[in-house]
Amino acid sequence: MLGLAGCTVYVPTIPSTPLLSKGQLQVSAGLRNLNSVEGGAAWAPTRHLLLSAESALSSGNGSKGSFHRQLSLGAGYYHASAASHTYLAVLGGAGLAGATVYDKTLYLSLGLSPSLNEVPYQANYWRYYAQAYLASDLSAKAIVGFSLRTVYVDYTRLTYGGKPFASDNNVFVEPTFFVRAGNGPLQVQGAAGLSLPTHTGPDNQPGNSTSPISSLVGVALIFRPDLLKHRQKEN
Repeated sequence: MLGLAGCTVYVPTIPSTPLLSKGQLQVSAGLRNLNSVEGGAAWAPTRHLLLSAESALSSGNGSKGSFHRQLSLGAGYYHASAASHTYLAVLGGAGLAGATVYDKTLYLSLGLSPSLNEVPYQANYWRYYAQAYLASDLSAKAIVGFSLRTVYVDYTRLTYGGKPFASDNNVFVEPTFFVRAGNGPLQVQGAAGLSLPTHTGPDNQPGNSTSPISSLVGVALIFRPDLLKHRQKEN
């Protein structure tokens, strides 16, 4: 028996890192690893208070069609220092997610042609996270930053081939570097990082697919409507 492709039941997202001050708003949309569409919004209604929302959707992986979708809401504290050109934020949040992915295994047997067996994982889970990030100006039009997020995954449903099983792999640490370019209403942000399990399961199925090491690489467009007013004043 030879495994052709891996799959992951928990699907991470690139951490949201809004850089806002009182009264400012941003909306973002982007791609992670070229197969997941991610969107988000953030608002700073008062000084030091930050509200955020994240969503993700992907489909079409595997011949039978796998998918994942999730939505998270968060809130936290931020501090923007004009003197040192730095931005510090601490966020916490929770969300719901659902996923169906297929474990593809190629069976090889003497005298027989190979056959491909696809067994579905199905999962619904709550996702709780705590995150801190720090950003600093590189120039008038570029910002660099680092985010560290810890995620706890609480499965409400977890099956392999329709049969329930338990997972001990529930905590993930997700370090991410990001760079943002532009100082107008439309900005571009690139991110690169990893989602790392704090506990690894056995090599045999199905437990190993609940402890994936996943890449967090993506690019997003960020729209800042508050900066439209600045442009209009300048004109």
